[in-house]
Amino acid sequence: MIEQDYRPSISFPEPPEFPKLNRAHMAQLVVETEKCPLILSRILEVVKQHDALPFTIATRRDSRVQIVEMELSTIPQGPALAILQDLRRLSNVRLARFLLPADQEPQTPVAAKI
Repeated sequence: MIEQDYRPSISFPEPPEFPKLNRAHMAQLVVETEKCPLILSRILEVVKQHDALPFTIATRRDSRVQIVEMELSTIPQGPALAILQDLRRLSNVRLARFLLPADQEPQTPVAAKI
């Protein structure tokens, strides 16, 4: 007699489909702050309040400074200025600015020889 495995079957939900955007239609939000463990959550809260959706988030830390960079879909000027104004009100924020696709440095292609 062969013993059967009576393990429950596992099914995973379908992954959500995100909108596809061209990099030319993305703006980069750069926020320079003093080191603080809570500042990233505060920045994300401000972005969320203005219904902006970050596609990528990158952080870098130096000895005193923390830099948070986010790629957002390009938003109109009014909400963008409101986001910057709210970010600059946070106590640890030193600098907040948007880089539009035309202002960003062109990405150098990465190539490897195999």
